[in-house]
Amino acid sequence: EMLAVILYTGCDCYKDLRCTERSGNYEKWKYFGASLVSALHKLGKDKYAKNPYTLYSGMECVGYKKKEGTPYYHLDTFTSFSWDPSVAKGFANNNGSVFKFQHRATPKKRQARPNVGWDMYEHYVKGYGCADVAWISKFPDECEYILCRGYALAIAINE
Repeated sequence: EMLAVILYTGCDCYKDLRCTERSGNYEKWKYFGASLVSALHKLGKDKYAKNPYTLYSGMECVGYKKKEGTPYYHLDTFTSFSWDPSVAKGFANNNGSVFKFQHRATPKKRQARPNVGWDMYEHYVKGYGCADVAWISKFPDECEYILCRGYALAIAINE
């Protein structure tokens, strides 16, 4: 499982994984994906896990499928975020966008629901399927935080 995290964060296999899954082919990388999901679940629940209040994602030429009848966009593959906005800006390049995701309320309140997904309180705050991987990454300065495929993000346009 840890090898899956190291490979995802440190070599080009992540590009092929994401392109393949965005095209709807989950078969090619199913074992790697299962290992990565399992690792993220475990790492996210670690007592030393970093669960930042704000995450940023720099995206260039990436589209997400909107869930019909909802304000949510579906992550159809693993998606990297950073708690450093300058890192996200670097990944967006000149043609992309930087998205900022925050909690609406503090994680201590049970009714708190962050504006980044369907039940992200249960998943993001408690670390299910998402984790800080900066400490194990080949590029720790990226401050990388990975969300598993399947998340739904509410995206609001604001300045």
